[in-house]
Amino acid sequence: MGWLVRSKIITIFVFAILILPASNVFAFSNGQPATVVIGQGTFTSNIAGTTATALQNPSGISFDSAGNLWVVDFNNNRVLKYVAPITTGEAATVVIGQGSFTTGTFGTTATTLHTPFGISFDSAGNLWVADRGNNRALKYAAPITSGEAATVVVGQGTFTTGTSGTTATTLNGPVGISFDSAGNLWVTEFNNNRALKYPTTISQVTGQLTVIANTCGINVVSGAPINYGSLTPGSISTEQTVVLQNTGTASGTLAVHGTDWLDGSSIAQILVGNTKFSTASNTYASKTALTTVDQTVGTINPTPNLSTFWQVQVNLISSSFSGSLTQTTTFSNSC
Repeated sequence: MGWLVRSKIITIFVFAILILPASNVFAFSNGQPATVVIGQGTFTSNIAGTTATALQNPSGISFDSAGNLWVVDFNNNRVLKYVAPITTGEAATVVIGQGSFTTGTFGTTATTLHTPFGISFDSAGNLWVADRGNNRALKYAAPITSGEAATVVVGQGTFTTGTSGTTATTLNGPVGISFDSAGNLWVTEFNNNRALKYPTTISQVTGQLTVIANTCGINVVSGAPINYGSLTPGSISTEQTVVLQNTGTASGTLAVHGTDWLDGSSIAQILVGNTKFSTASNTYASKTALTTVDQTVGTINPTPNLSTFWQVQVNLISSSFSGSLTQTTTFSNSC
């Protein structure tokens, strides 16, 4: 009987092990000692330094998709990468914000930082830095290399300004930075007591521009097709110049159609803005928004009296736009 009891006890013990929650495998205990230290050679030193193995008041930390460790080195005005697997006292292999591992000078350019605080990676592996002292957030395009220049700045209009502000386009002491599941950028501002959301861009690839043939002889001289680039909801694309001429013998009336700029729900999610340029007055007329209504926009005289240019813009109204990324702006004419 003794062996039977012992067998049951062993069975119960094994069963208890099998049903332990998976989270217990990664449990931490109060007062548990660290096993790896970065920035120091041992667990009993805390000397600040400016080398590939030293840090000075680090503030932020993150891991990339490959498991490499990235550390924001606040007072050295830099961000450092440590290659996985991380070992005690290992040297950083990439530095951002400085040209070398032995400098810590702050600056306000595309290649420098000023007391950076937080970092995050977007879904494409690009590195984003909350550059607190410069009142901005910077994007570094993957793959990240030492000393590389940022490609996008948020909170400033250029890479060489660092002015604080309290508007929708300015920042004041950004410290936290992260991305939500939809890819939108979020930044917390220490000095403005707020968090801001920057919506992810939606790519508008190409806009075709066509003049429907008629006896007036109006045609496109240049400017088609149009590449509008990438748009953020609520923003306007760069103006694209379209030159039209009339090679016929009579003046032609021009009408533009905006009905193609719709999504599947037949709601005008995109506006096409245009303005007519007159060589006589050397000025642009006010822009007209095109939605679902065909609009008469002017008269083009026969050449050599080339009298009309067009500046066409796209304004992405909503991030929910689901129409085709290739759109058509159609001009028709009659005479």
